[in-house]
Amino acid sequence: KLMDGLLVTQQEEAHLDILEQQVSNHPDIQVLLAAQEKLENLMQAVYFAINQAVTGSCSSDCDSCGGSCPM
Repeated sequence: KLMDGLLVTQQEEAHLDILEQQVSNHPDIQVLLAAQEKLENLMQAVYFAINQAVTGSCSSDCDSCGGSCPM
């Protein structure tokens, strides 16, 4: 309904909220979210390593590499 621009009743909205909470609290979803976060962290490290290899320096914000960039 919502995607078609139709109004959702309070009862339907409450039911959707309960379903969303149940899905969010499901152990398999928790495992998936933790794995997704680990993958995102890994990809950031990969992008950082590629950037270092290509440019030979850190990004414009020296905080990204520990603040040891030459001025």
